[in-house]
Amino acid sequence: MINKIILSIFSVFMLLFFSCQSDEQELSNVGYLTLSVGQDISTDTKAPVDGYTGKQIGVQIVNSKNVVVKETDNWEDWKTTPIELQVGTYTIKASSVGFDGSEAAWEAPYYAASQEVTIAKNKTASVKMTCTLANVKVTVHYEKDLLDAFQSVAATVNSMSFPSTETKSCYFPVGKLTAEVTLISKSGKTYSKEHNKELSVDRDAKARDHYIFNYKLAESGNGNVTVKVDPTTNKYEYTFTIGKLEKDCSLSANAWSNFAYFTAADISGTTADMALKFQYRKKGEEAWTDVAAKPDGKNYITDKITGLTPATTYEYQLVGTANETTSIIGRVATFTMETAIALINGNFDDWYKKGKTIYAASESYYNVNGSFWDSSNPGTTTGAGAIVNVNPTQGVSSPVHSGSGKAAELKSQYASAFGLGKFAAASLYTGTFNELVGGTEGAKIDFGQPFKSRPTALHGFFQYAPKNIEYVGDNQPANTVKEGDMDICSIYIALSKKKYTVDNTNPSTFINFESDENIIAYGELPAEDCVNTNGEWKEFTINLKYKNITDKPAYLIIVCSSSKYGDYFTGGKGSCLHLDDFELLYGDTPTMWK
Repeated sequence: MINKIILSIFSVFMLLFFSCQSDEQELSNVGYLTLSVGQDISTDTKAPVDGYTGKQIGVQIVNSKNVVVKETDNWEDWKTTPIELQVGTYTIKASSVGFDGSEAAWEAPYYAASQEVTIAKNKTASVKMTCTLANVKVTVHYEKDLLDAFQSVAATVNSMSFPSTETKSCYFPVGKLTAEVTLISKSGKTYSKEHNKELSVDRDAKARDHYIFNYKLAESGNGNVTVKVDPTTNKYEYTFTIGKLEKDCSLSANAWSNFAYFTAADISGTTADMALKFQYRKKGEEAWTDVAAKPDGKNYITDKITGLTPATTYEYQLVGTANETTSIIGRVATFTMETAIALINGNFDDWYKKGKTIYAASESYYNVNGSFWDSSNPGTTTGAGAIVNVNPTQGVSSPVHSGSGKAAELKSQYASAFGLGKFAAASLYTGTFNELVGGTEGAKIDFGQPFKSRPTALHGFFQYAPKNIEYVGDNQPANTVKEGDMDICSIYIALSKKKYTVDNTNPSTFINFESDENIIAYGELPAEDCVNTNGEWKEFTINLKYKNITDKPAYLIIVCSSSKYGDYFTGGKGSCLHLDDFELLYGDTPTMWK
């Protein structure tokens, strides 16, 4: 019995001995791991899915039996302390925390990396890993022309919809991508087109791939697809060109200040069975106004549309009716009416004297803008002309047309000093005095002030008291006036595409209003009206004669002279022209050049 007890005690002792020895051996059979995890974040974003940081990387250490022996949600927790592991082979798995990339999600790039490491007894193994994108990035772009052509455009990639307002990228699991675009026309019809065949590049989408889908409107035809592949960046760019799916056209509006013309061109599809018309409305209103559409070759046009409001934006469209059904042909477009720009200081109430020179402008306007109107005054008050010190053009309180304010007075002069001089007509014009030529022999004038509207006429009042012509220049054209004739005045208006510099000592620089292609419209006071008004104010309207109805101006030229042939140094000393209450008229019937 005692022997049995002793034997049992011995057995327990030996068991405990070997067990402790085994634990000591196991504890001594360890090594260490230092870990560094980087991240290729070239596609990282600022708005990940809920709970997903994108940049935070978790780590799992998995043994050879595929058991996770250690893990952390933030590898940086292990950054400073070596990790103790049993001797053996392990797989280090690093990945983004909060999202596994198994589903499609907006702005959710998923990063991952995996690396095998062997831990040796009492040794430290170092592992450096770089996580890269483990899902597929998809971006969709729509060109403005396509969006303008349809009521709605939206692409769907797998299960994710990309409306036209969506600017974010979506990230998909690796594998097959399918794409479809859905378009709703202006008339409300829905069209769909799958792009699955076009997406085939003999491979499924792989990790780090970036697919870019561009949608644009075809200029003609049914559309096509182009593909660009950049293997260095894993970028696959598809451009889908969408053909016009319905009858379409290109709309243009020739909008003046009070009237407009419409044109529909490039009409696609058959409209022979349709009754066509234009419609327009102020932008923001609901009701349309119908306008007849007239064939003009391959295009359709309107007669002049009146009753429109200056500086107002309108919408317009071409519609067709067949079988009591009305359809929009193309898209709704917009146009804006020209502004009915008022003539600056057209009443000639504002005058300012700077130094010796008088300008037709208020002091405040002149200090900011210079003078909209200039005259011959700088030629007789500045530079070599300063010795004359005469302002042939100035504001006067009497006579005035309106009974108050001021009028412009233009009085022809014989400008002289020290026995030398030259005849100079008084002038008032939109532009700038440039410089004297040859001392006091003549001057360069810049005609034209910036102006982008199309008035139909110049209206105003004038008084004229002419003198007999005393001076006749050497270059005066034949069959005009001669010494002893009664002087005549001049008022004219022009719209041009450019500014003109005229040297009155060089007739070749004078403007030929009829033949110059940069002159789009011109009008002048008839010679029979440019005579003595016998102390009375005479009302006038000068219609602008347009060479066509489409060209638009860049400059306004108005020139008034107390001696019509003053540019040729011809006229009568003392001929006096008064001007008042000038205004631009914006009618609905332009006069055409004959």
